[in-house]
Amino acid sequence: MAAGRFAALRRAGSFLALLASEIGAVGLLGRLGQVSALRIPWHHLGPWLLNSPLQDVIGATLRMIALVAAWWLLSSNVLYLLASISRIPGAVLAVRWCTLPVVRRVTDHAVALTLATSIMSARVRATAWSVTTPSPSPSPPRS
Repeated sequence: MAAGRFAALRRAGSFLALLASEIGAVGLLGRLGQVSALRIPWHHLGPWLLNSPLQDVIGATLRMIALVAAWWLLSSNVLYLLASISRIPGAVLAVRWCTLPVVRRVTDHAVALTLATSIMSARVRATAWSVTTPSPSPSPPRS
C-alpha cells in the first residue's frame, strides 16, 4: 500500500514539476524577447531579414519556435487537465488529440491521485466526526 501511494505521489509531483517547467520556459523565453538580437520585428520583417547578421536571425527564429512550442505544451496540458477534472468524455476526447501521450498519462495519474486523496480525506473526516460527536442520550424521566 505504501509503495502504491509513493508511486502516485511521485506521479503527481512529476506533473507539477512538468507544469512548473513549462511556465518557467514560457517566462524565460518571453523575457529573452527583450534582448534586441533575439527579437523579431514583425512590422519590418523584410529589411530585418536582409540587414541583420545571420546569427541574430537564427537566434530570434529559434527563440520564437521554442516560445510557440512552450505555449503549446503549457496550454494543451492545462486544457487536458481541466477536461480530465470535468469528467466530460467529449471534452477529454476533444483535447486529447493535441496533448502528447506522455503528458496525458502523467495528467491522468495526477487527476486520479487528487480524486483518490479527496475521497479518502472525506471518508476519514466523516468517520472522525461520527466518533467525536456524542450521540444524544435520553434524559431521565421527571417525576
